[in-house]
Amino acid sequence: MSDVIDLPLEDDDRLYATPLVDLLYYDEERCAYFVTFVPSDEVSHESTEISVVQDSSPEFVQLDALFGRLEELVGSNQHIVRVVHQGGGNFAVHLLGGAVKEFMDTESNSVGHEVSDRLKQIANVAEIAFRLARCP
Repeated sequence: MSDVIDLPLEDDDRLYATPLVDLLYYDEERCAYFVTFVPSDEVSHESTEISVVQDSSPEFVQLDALFGRLEELVGSNQHIVRVVHQGGGNFAVHLLGGAVKEFMDTESNSVGHEVSDRLKQIANVAEIAFRLARCP
């Protein structure tokens, strides 16, 4: 049996490691998700990059499902227009009717924590799509 290695990382630490979503929106005319993200160092040394994920790509299906989950978490009958990172674990979700809901990732805020988790997954998918677009 192998020895267990004790890693000091908390599960939440991965939510703040790059890549991170900076801006997310769906463009209906172009049938694509646009994700501005902070890339990991292995992908780019720029402060932000943009990934355009067309509805014909395999990554679109993943983003669409994660975006749909975000709309469920927001708990509104209105569609999300865009999500904007406001620093730290704070995100502003702009809705179709003009309303803005803010989410903060704290231990006592399970919805805010799940919003952060879904956005982390979106950043990962966006970075993969970005890498694939650069190296076809």
